[in-house]
Amino acid sequence: MRVNNEANVKPIHIKCEAKATLPEKGPAKLSFMAYSGDSVDLSDYGFDHPVVYRVSGIANKQKIPILYNHWEAVGHTTKISKLDGETKLSGRGFLSLPGVTTTKIEEGLKNGFPYEGSMGLRIDNWKDHISFHAKDPVVVNGRTFQAPIYVVEKSRMIEMTVTEFGRDGETSFELLNEERRMTIKNAAPPADDKTKDDLDLKNKKAQEELDLKNKKELEDKAALDLKNKQEADLKNKQDDLSSAKLLIRTQKLINNYKDHLDIVENGLQNGWDDERIKNEVELVQLRNQLPKIPSGSSKDTKATFYNHMAARMAISNGMTAEGAAKKWGKETVDQVDSEGPMGPLELCVMVANHMGGNYTGFSDPDVVCKFIKNAGFSTFSMPNLFEDVGKAQLEERWALNPPFAVQHLKEGSNPDFRTTSKIRPSGGEMWEGLSADGKISHTSFGKETRYTSTLDTKGQIVILDRETIVNDDRDVLASMMDAMLEGAMMVPDYKLGLKMLAQASAASTFWVDTVNSFTSMALTRANLSTRYTDVRQYNETRGLVWNTIINGEWKLIHGPNLEETAWEILKQDYIVGDTTANTKTGSKNYWFNKFQMAMFAQMGNTSALGNVNFVASTSWVLWPKEVRFSPYEVTYLRGKKRPTIETVELPSDMLGFGTRGYWDVEVNERENTAIVRCKA
Repeated sequence: MRVNNEANVKPIHIKCEAKATLPEKGPAKLSFMAYSGDSVDLSDYGFDHPVVYRVSGIANKQKIPILYNHWEAVGHTTKISKLDGETKLSGRGFLSLPGVTTTKIEEGLKNGFPYEGSMGLRIDNWKDHISFHAKDPVVVNGRTFQAPIYVVEKSRMIEMTVTEFGRDGETSFELLNEERRMTIKNAAPPADDKTKDDLDLKNKKAQEELDLKNKKELEDKAALDLKNKQEADLKNKQDDLSSAKLLIRTQKLINNYKDHLDIVENGLQNGWDDERIKNEVELVQLRNQLPKIPSGSSKDTKATFYNHMAARMAISNGMTAEGAAKKWGKETVDQVDSEGPMGPLELCVMVANHMGGNYTGFSDPDVVCKFIKNAGFSTFSMPNLFEDVGKAQLEERWALNPPFAVQHLKEGSNPDFRTTSKIRPSGGEMWEGLSADGKISHTSFGKETRYTSTLDTKGQIVILDRETIVNDDRDVLASMMDAMLEGAMMVPDYKLGLKMLAQASAASTFWVDTVNSFTSMALTRANLSTRYTDVRQYNETRGLVWNTIINGEWKLIHGPNLEETAWEILKQDYIVGDTTANTKTGSKNYWFNKFQMAMFAQMGNTSALGNVNFVASTSWVLWPKEVRFSPYEVTYLRGKKRPTIETVELPSDMLGFGTRGYWDVEVNERENTAIVRCKA
């Protein structure tokens, strides 16, 4: 079957068996057991427990479409029936729409192919028409199901599908030939008189046996009704006695614990004995004498409390109050900002108490965590909290200081991890005048400029282990999250550095050493002028002529050690005696603001990029400002420009929480002509 609550309907398949008997005339008849009334596994649709559909709550028309794989119409139903006291669903129909797919289904059934069935169900109101039973068993479709389980109380059947896959093993789908069966039955020879007398005698005997059976059933029912009445009368007397005893016990508890009537009420509702109620009262009395951890939003709603905890953890981990306010609101941040840093143990205690626990900072962490686990995260999700905080911290860091690569490279997207071939068109003709008959000249562009694009996955998992929680080590948690987030943001820069700075200037590499890689070339006005003159023109051939594409829009990329040198060349409006022999004192500086300055922090990082030729703090690069001429492309999987931060389940032999990050990203070589790199 399939369910939906939007315009699109998502398929949920049900397993079935199929047999083939093709008709002599007309379209093939179909008979199907659509739903056996059992529960199904819909974990791939987001349901974390089994789901059962109440057959009596399924609304349907007698005539609905029959589709193939929930897409192509092949026929229609003629009858849909609820069987066995509305605990099962069956139906009949025709393969009434001729076509290739219809013929394929008929031939497949005839040859014994195990086609299966799938219903299309629509749930109009997911909030009101789906109930969740967390603890107690529930009876649906004449069966008893153990909790936890979801029950779809109301739904509408909008189509029936023939498919190759299913879920419910008790359904079936087969072809019928009712006309042929009736022909064989009607063609049987008439019975003679003796045969008729024997049949009448047999029917009379069968009727007498049926009457006797019905009489016995009535007598058994009368005896059972009498027994049930006697038992009910006895139970009523016992209930009256129990009510009197409960009234006396309740009054006694009220007199003994006047200051703790909420505990008395809770204990009576949950079936606690007197000893348990006494212990709970004494625990509260002891707790009131101990120092308390601030409760923050303990009386707030579920959403408000969650936002409070997330904002406080983020600020405790180093996120700014301004950044947290954008995510969770200024009012929430104003409240938590005055409460001070929060450690993992305090977080667990506050979550447990919000779920109904009674704990302090002196409580055993194992007991607190066990309480949260047993509560089933019914009002609060600890793992999701770590995930949300990590995402918020990443977005703030990205806004303040994004990776160098994503600011200076052309961005691209690959649909998958396979190597993708990309082409930058070149060649062609210049635009020309019209011919004598008014036609425009034809031209085409060559594929000489070709490059490949790939993807790579990098990731890391941060484990908040039991020791960190027990020790309440807030600084360790903050440092681990910082390291993971910073590591994620460094990935594209390291990949860029390995290509831009670690590749040697040798033949047959991306860098052509005789054209655009120069050693012993310090950053000076003279060297900058020489290299700029060589690289400023990027020429493309257009027929018999060439065209200059780039002119004056360039960047000067440098490392930290050349920042002052670059500033002296590009940021001084006038040259004031830069050498003893200089006669240009006071002259206008030609290079003033000529290039956009960009510092690449990884220049000279030999530990990450390797000590290869151009990995030096004295490296500098002239780089086209327009990204369409960028020598590299930072490529993402399906355009996802941020790392994924999410919570993960840890193996059973590990104690703690896990948060992981991963990113499908690569830096690909693209265009090597309009660029030059140098070093002293």
